[in-house]
Amino acid sequence: MERITRALARRYRVERELGAGGMATVYLADDLRHARKVAVKVLREDLSASIGAARFQQEIDIAARLQHPHILPLLDSGQADRLLYYVMPFVEGRSLRERLNRDGALPAHDAVRILTGVVDALAYAHRQGVVHRDIKPGNILLTGRHAVVADFGVAKAMHDAANAKEITATGLTLGTPTYMSPEQATADPTLDHRSDIYAVGVMAYEMIAGRPPFVAKLAQQVVIAHITEKPQPLSVHTPEISRELERVVMRCLEKLPDDRYQTAEELLADLEASTTMSGEAVAAVPGHLRRWANVTATVIVIGAVVAIAGLAWKSGRLGRVSSESREPVLAVLPFENLGPADQEYFADGMTEEVTGRLTKLPGLKVIARTSVMQYKRTTKSIPQIAKELGADFLVEGTVRWEKNADGTGRVRIAPQVVRAGDGTHVWGEEYDKPYGTAIFDIQSEIADRVSEALSVKLATDGKRSAQVAPTKNLEAYDLYLRGRAEMDRDLGQNWEAERKALDLFQKAVQLDPTFALAHEALASLQIIFDDSGYDVSLPTGFTPRQRLELVRESAERAVALDPTLSEAHWVLARYYRRATHDTASSRRELKVALLGNPNDAQSIFDRGNMLITAGQVAEGMHEVKRALALDPRNTRRLVIIGMRYQGIAQYDSAESYFDRAIGVAPSEPQPYLRKAWLNLAVGRTERARATISEAVRRAGQKSVLLNAMLNSHWGGLVLIFSAEYGSAAKALTWQDFGADSVDYYGAMAFAYRNDRVRGPAYADSAADFFARHLSLGGSNPGFVMGLAANHAASGKKDAAAREIKRALADTSFRWDALEREAAAETCVVVGDFDCAMDQIRKAMVDPMVLSPALLKIDPVWDPLRGRADFKKLLNQK
Repeated sequence: MERITRALARRYRVERELGAGGMATVYLADDLRHARKVAVKVLREDLSASIGAARFQQEIDIAARLQHPHILPLLDSGQADRLLYYVMPFVEGRSLRERLNRDGALPAHDAVRILTGVVDALAYAHRQGVVHRDIKPGNILLTGRHAVVADFGVAKAMHDAANAKEITATGLTLGTPTYMSPEQATADPTLDHRSDIYAVGVMAYEMIAGRPPFVAKLAQQVVIAHITEKPQPLSVHTPEISRELERVVMRCLEKLPDDRYQTAEELLADLEASTTMSGEAVAAVPGHLRRWANVTATVIVIGAVVAIAGLAWKSGRLGRVSSESREPVLAVLPFENLGPADQEYFADGMTEEVTGRLTKLPGLKVIARTSVMQYKRTTKSIPQIAKELGADFLVEGTVRWEKNADGTGRVRIAPQVVRAGDGTHVWGEEYDKPYGTAIFDIQSEIADRVSEALSVKLATDGKRSAQVAPTKNLEAYDLYLRGRAEMDRDLGQNWEAERKALDLFQKAVQLDPTFALAHEALASLQIIFDDSGYDVSLPTGFTPRQRLELVRESAERAVALDPTLSEAHWVLARYYRRATHDTASSRRELKVALLGNPNDAQSIFDRGNMLITAGQVAEGMHEVKRALALDPRNTRRLVIIGMRYQGIAQYDSAESYFDRAIGVAPSEPQPYLRKAWLNLAVGRTERARATISEAVRRAGQKSVLLNAMLNSHWGGLVLIFSAEYGSAAKALTWQDFGADSVDYYGAMAFAYRNDRVRGPAYADSAADFFARHLSLGGSNPGFVMGLAANHAASGKKDAAAREIKRALADTSFRWDALEREAAAETCVVVGDFDCAMDQIRKAMVDPMVLSPALLKIDPVWDPLRGRADFKKLLNQK
């Protein structure tokens, strides 16, 4: 105590020790600056040395972002005399540990009330990507009737350090065995938020039963019990407990994470449902009486709601109260360029930078740029834009850049915040400064002032990162903004623009090798090139693997320069998923990305899709919809969610999302084509035909054909509908496809499929591309299927059969239903019907790819129609 008292004397006056544990000691102190009582938690010296100040600050920064009524906030942190410490408010009251030691088991209604606060805090933290890792009664503080969770965000650093050899050698206790989940006890590196849910179950069990589920003399015995033993039912210790509350607690204690509640929100809903109107836990009463009690309670609730709503309507306050009960939603509209047209990129860059800073603020939801940029030069009114985006407030502004030939000049930015409902002005200011690194100060100032206007508190890390200039080289920054502008030009389709962007980003990092954003942009661009399979960005001789290594190198360089750069962590997540199929590392990088930017729609969406792929469909759909709420006019996301619903055979829901995408972008062909394919899959052929006709009318025949033929999986059936479409397809040129590429050759091979000269010639050209790519080290099963299919289309059936056989024998391939369907088609062409039937069955697990209705109408399957096993598939439900 003497040491820490002396080290903190200028800032805090330490009074006494409040308590000590295996990892830290807590002291009561006076905050001399703010005249308040605080709790100072000081880590053991050996633990401080192992963690290191930089890692400790990183974890503290994460915890400082959490702003929630049931989370004890972090006020300060630092290092004093080689000791790491952090400061929290001093809470008058006692911990749950102290209450349990004094009172033993708690009444059920008290236990549920405390647990509800704890789980509400966890639900919020988990949405930010933060896992507590040390939920236990000692970290739950009780003040009045409220529970507050302490020590968020620092447990991981402590436990990681405690696992180091030099620390465990000193006998430091690792965590709290009584509350450890099985995966935490076995040091599972994929541990996630469901570990917290297990700890809540242990704590709930102890609160209700008066003892934890597992008790033993040795910590090792408790740990083994968590892994291997099933806890006794709660009713053994507390016979009067309701069956519903017992079910909730025991589900939290399932050994496998997949068998527990998948989200804290789900647990919270069941906890709240386990109580009656009076707050008492439902007793074990006969079922018919409980049903009537529930009906009566429902009638009372409905009556109360109606009465309250009536009073609120009379007072005119219902809308304001409901809007204040959630985080405000903000959209930053594209800033208007008041300078020359060739400076448009600078105004767009200012919009993006301000949006990025605001997106990282807790307590504020910011609509993604993808949705907002659609309103560039719009004539729509503020209320109309806000309604379409679901925004409460809009930021708009003007930018004028007066640039001189020698690089000097002035920048004038005039932003303002407008209330969406009535268009009233909330805040506005004009900035007029010499052009230079001051532009970064302006961006930070705008973010600060907007957050203040909306009463949103800037987190400590948000303020620090906002003040750091991304580069001191203004020429490099200008090149970066120009590159971003090129990337925005029809992303993934305009290859000339992508090549320009590549050149601009490379020049930017040459001018400033420490420019993290430019390194991240290079990595993102290489991901786009790898998506396409084109070689436009690489010198001759580079392999697909080397391209992915460029992604990794650029992203890791960006992270090394700026560990808080969320975008770079997102790129690394994509790299791990694609290059090494390392799902655990990909999830880890996504978590880090969301820690730095909890409102990043792209990372949230990717995480949701990974959960769906892993079989956690409900949780994954929740995430992708949460991403959509942040990016409501992103047609790509609307279409993908529709496809996800189609993949689980929820066709009406799928069609509703395709219709929403059409409403957002009526001239975009893909939503129509997806809707048409859905209707074909369920046997509504005429409806599909009508959808294609509507697409041609609103998007244009050429655009529809181009999009259809870029997706050979379902484009072929679309073209079969009309001979007119087939003739028009032959008029497409390679310029329409953006490059003299495999897409063009494949499309033409199909368009000329009945031409014995041109069809095989185009198919040979497409096959050459796939063969070249595979010879360079590519291992994509889709490319192998492309090679085989084009060999078959050019009449080289032996070569096609050989490639199919090679692909099916390669156990390293990760097949999806699309590749199975492609394999089946090629097997039909080469005459291997048994192979075709096997691949069809495997493809039909995904009704988005193959269904009985599709098998019935597609002529490619005609050679199979006499087989009994094929006829059986046609009648499959």
